Amino acid sequence: GECRSIILALKLAEKNFFKKVLNKDPIILLDDVFSELDIDRQDHLINLISDSQVFITTSIDSAEIHKLGNINLISL
Repeated sequence: GECRSIILALKLAEKNFFKKVLNKDPIILLDDVFSELDIDRQDHLINLISDSQVFITTSIDSAEIHKLGNINLISL
């Protein structure tokens, strides 16, 4: 979880950098981001990316995803 948290922190710093340089919000793509994060880190991540357009792939049950907040879910 700690390594995943560090990588996510770098991704969010990268997002902020591009937003500042390009003056546009980049689209964030995250693959299976919740698998190694505890619920507190999941909540914190959702709060950090809530103002962005984000595509997340995950194997978490859809009922669990809705517990994380206001998320538009596309299930395949």
